[in-house]
Amino acid sequence: MRAVQFDNWGPPSVLHLRTDYPKPSCKVGEVLIRIHAACINPADIAIRSGTFFPLLAKKPKVLGCDLAGVVEDAKRSAKFKPGDKVIAMTEGGNCRNTTGSYAEFMAVPADDVALMPPNLSFEEAAGVPLTALTAWQALEKAKLKSGQRILVQAGSGGVGSWIVQLAKIQGLHVTATCSTPSVTFVKQELGADVVIDYTQKSLLGTCKGARFDGVIDCVGGKAESESYACLHRRGTFVEILNPGMSIPTLISHLLRSMVGLGPRYHVVFAAPNGAQLQKVADLLASGRAKAHVDRVFPLSEAAKATEYFESRKGGRGKVVLKVQT
Repeated sequence: MRAVQFDNWGPPSVLHLRTDYPKPSCKVGEVLIRIHAACINPADIAIRSGTFFPLLAKKPKVLGCDLAGVVEDAKRSAKFKPGDKVIAMTEGGNCRNTTGSYAEFMAVPADDVALMPPNLSFEEAAGVPLTALTAWQALEKAKLKSGQRILVQAGSGGVGSWIVQLAKIQGLHVTATCSTPSVTFVKQELGADVVIDYTQKSLLGTCKGARFDGVIDCVGGKAESESYACLHRRGTFVEILNPGMSIPTLISHLLRSMVGLGPRYHVVFAAPNGAQLQKVADLLASGRAKAHVDRVFPLSEAAKATEYFESRKGGRGKVVLKVQT
């Protein structure tokens, strides 16, 4: 089968298309999926460049955490049957796993799979699993109630856009940060109550002493420290695992949280969860949430697509690889 892999760490050019990659077999408890579309995520960049636990990483590797496709074999699964259109977050984001969704087929545990929303194309659906599950699991950690105030850093990004949508569905008052080109998108399409253009205003200056019940940060660095300063003493700070995270700051916040000297503090690294993903799919099917796609590239142009993904600034929506032509 066709698959895109890299043999050594490096820039996007190390990605290359194979036409003789072994087709996976399907074990009991798994479903074999013919992949129609996959998606590029920051985790793919970190793994390919060797910045994500390189001592544990295996290569050569096929990248890809997300997929949308059609069930080819279900191996006695009670949940799915051949022909079902499905989506899944895969273990492709695990650097110790050599398989991923930049390929024509992938075997995935049935418990990690959900039925694809019927109103979405494969390309739209492929961008949903990782980002939506990250947002879902982050909001679970935040444990906020309807009417409470949440701050979302990077509200126009893949994860941030889902946090804004899910938070509004939960009845939260949402303040989100983004750059100038994304203000209208975050306010009008995603539904944020307040949007702060971080290129024009500082968070601390804009909030003017206001305190949030929860913060979810996708950025790290300065954004993390400013967000922490805007949080209620008994609020909850959720950090999405990201390259901008400061390990000393993380340890300091965790220790303060553990001894009760600061807000509750959590770090989220999303895990596959078919039940949660099905709830997200149902929200998409009902029109209460929307999937956003920036550009679609053929699988054979994975390197070009990755270069675009890495070079765009303030990009809205997912960069998708179309696998089946």
